[in-house]
Amino acid sequence: MSEEATHIPDISEAAADWLAQTPSDQEVYDMLRETVFAEDIFSGQKMTVASAGRKIVRRRLKTALRRSPEVRALFLAADETPWAAWARCIAMFDEDWLKTHWRQLIRAVGNGNLIVALALDDRPSLRQRGKRLLLRTEFWDPSRQPWQNSPATPPPDWQTLTALLHCHKPSRDTTDRHDDTKDKLQRQAGALQKEVEKLHRALNKQKEKNDTLQDRHTKALTAHADEKQQLRQQLRRFQQQNEHLRSDVQEQVEARMNEFRRAVLGVTPAVQRMQEALRSRETDSLMERARITLDAHRKLNEKYGTVTDLEDEIRSLQATLDDITECLAQSVKVLPEIYDVRADILERLGELQGLVPQSRDLPKRELARRIHRMIDEASLENQGTDTLQALGKDMDEGPLSSLLTDKEKTDIGDALQEKEAKLRALKKAALLATSAPEKPHHAPNIPMAIWDVNQALEQLPSGSKPWLFVDGYNVVKRIPELNKLSQQVSLAQARQALCELCQAQTRHFERMEIVFDGKGALSNREALGDLTIVFSAELAESQNADNYIVQRTKGIQSEADIVWLVTADRGLQQRASLYADGFMSPADFYLFLKQGPNHDHLRH
Repeated sequence: MSEEATHIPDISEAAADWLAQTPSDQEVYDMLRETVFAEDIFSGQKMTVASAGRKIVRRRLKTALRRSPEVRALFLAADETPWAAWARCIAMFDEDWLKTHWRQLIRAVGNGNLIVALALDDRPSLRQRGKRLLLRTEFWDPSRQPWQNSPATPPPDWQTLTALLHCHKPSRDTTDRHDDTKDKLQRQAGALQKEVEKLHRALNKQKEKNDTLQDRHTKALTAHADEKQQLRQQLRRFQQQNEHLRSDVQEQVEARMNEFRRAVLGVTPAVQRMQEALRSRETDSLMERARITLDAHRKLNEKYGTVTDLEDEIRSLQATLDDITECLAQSVKVLPEIYDVRADILERLGELQGLVPQSRDLPKRELARRIHRMIDEASLENQGTDTLQALGKDMDEGPLSSLLTDKEKTDIGDALQEKEAKLRALKKAALLATSAPEKPHHAPNIPMAIWDVNQALEQLPSGSKPWLFVDGYNVVKRIPELNKLSQQVSLAQARQALCELCQAQTRHFERMEIVFDGKGALSNREALGDLTIVFSAELAESQNADNYIVQRTKGIQSEADIVWLVTADRGLQQRASLYADGFMSPADFYLFLKQGPNHDHLRH
């Protein structure tokens, strides 16, 4: 019987009951004792032949036959069952003959053994008939079995066949033959087991071979990937070298063109930068925007008035209100209308004072305005420094402090500090002008624009060295080489390249500080030889490089004779103009760093 034949999909409850009750106790015991299902079926019972006949064991066997395909397959295919002999007998009959006479055979046999034998047959047509009958009920119900209606005596030509089929109990000879067959099957099973083991060994060898090939393939792929990565890195290096070569060639071409302009056309770098500035339309654009904005604002002033007009009207209303109050105080008889007029004036005065928040105390505002005017008019010629010092002392200790608001005192204090710093810068510029007559004249309190760093260093008085402050990230962004380095490699690499160039030229300056925004790998102030590197956010969380540079240049006025600043930020230049003596662009500064000084006395 094939494996498929032993797996009956489903059987009816009546068929399961017949299958569980038909075998003898010995047959049930022999079938189940060596199986894994015996423990469940004999649960709570001692596994003996007598226990196999108990009702609870047969009920459990019936339930297992219906629910478990494994139990059903094992039970139906056992050699100890009554239907096993029938299965061997019908295997000798022709399939076509059985397909024609299977119904007569079932009636002649008079029980369900032949049906089970058909369900276990290897031939599909017979097996399907047996499975269908196992699903039905009337063949297994004693009150409805169809073979009970058949004649008591089968036809004469079937008597021998019927007798043969009823002899399902094997004789001793048959048992011996079965033992021989069993031994033979065991030997075949042993041979098959050896063959299976041989196949397993061959399979394991093939797996090992496949694993070896897989390892080789993986190593080859890894080597290929590494080689590909190396080629990519090599290509990247070649591209970088190519970019550097192109940049160097471009710089050489530009340098030779500049030399040609200077030699043939007399175009110096200063004249060239002036031409570029003149060709730029940025100033014209700003002037046009300013003109349009001023025109629009003048129209608004014509329509709504100005603060000055508003203050004049408030003063007029206040004077009229004072006159009315004085008149009321002196009059014996008062017109009733004057109270209405006074109330209207007060209402109008309140509306206007609401438009100008600080207009309620006009005398104090006028005092603050006069103090600001006094500060603006202070100069070196009229002993402005002494005037400012006296004014500051009066602000701290005199009566002025009680006449001004806190905001006015703060504004006046800031104005005093800025004016004092401006006067100190003018005084220092005057001293530099007298000590170095060969230095080009610059307007007082206006820092000079340093285009040629070498020339500016040569014109300094003997023994004087400037303090130099560098707006770090502004220089990195304005220099093409450093900007490209920050974009293609990292900002830290560009920052390091700038610091290395600056460190090579620190001997020409009294102090050199490079200030970067944010935070860096170094501490807030790190000295590398004569160079100081500052990260502004390390000093104060909200501080940027511009604020640090302005505060630093302002704070060293008493120490430094000359202060230079490298930046292209116009806002920073304007804020530091009171404290710095000269500005240079990142391009001029970078040219100085790359070429170095061209005068011998600075090198010693």
